[in-house]
Amino acid sequence: SVNCVFEVVNKGDIPLIILGVHVNCGCVKATHSKESIKPGDSGTVTATLFPKGQSGRFLKTIYVYTNTTPRKNIVRLKAFITEPKKKQ
Repeated sequence: SVNCVFEVVNKGDIPLIILGVHVNCGCVKATHSKESIKPGDSGTVTATLFPKGQSGRFLKTIYVYTNTTPRKNIVRLKAFITEPKKKQ
């Protein structure tokens, strides 16, 4: 598996609330900061890619829903997975 942590910075004047995350593929799991993010502070969206024995290029979309306008924000996870070297 491959983990990636995206930092979410609140540049607004009110607390930022991540309402939820949704992924476009079953091979990705995403989680997010559960507490509201005060102005000037940051939180995280963490994505884990499970390539299931596949290799090559991956481009996965993570939809982050917040109390902002627009409500839906997009984060993309790009990865290039190679096969592990075989033991001799």
